[in-house]
Amino acid sequence: MVVTSDADLASAPSREHADCYVLKPHGDYLHETIRNTPAELAELEPGMTTELQEVFDRYGLLVLGYSGRDEALSNALRRRTSRYGLYWVARAELTEHARGLVEALGGRPIVRQSASEVLGDLEHGP
Repeated sequence: MVVTSDADLASAPSREHADCYVLKPHGDYLHETIRNTPAELAELEPGMTTELQEVFDRYGLLVLGYSGRDEALSNALRRRTSRYGLYWVARAELTEHARGLVEALGGRPIVRQSASEVLGDLEHGP
């Protein structure tokens, strides 16, 4: 299940009943819902904000391909109360924004050259 908006949330099965549940809080260019200007990134749709906060609070997180710069996601991450870990993947050193979030949340940075390398690590195990 791919969720890109509050409208998608209204018709989506619960995340616990989906084989795969992907949240795209910035929308999707295929549906012409993409959000990318500073004003658009400052605030998410209310339902998406609630859904993200629940995911952030209930589960461990593996962050791939996110700079930590947009205000709405950063704020939601900073409010995270999960007892599960946070791992942040970057190609090199974390950006200042990402480093601040990782430190604030007690997360761990992981340096890999690509997301596929990380996912391969997970698939093949230690």
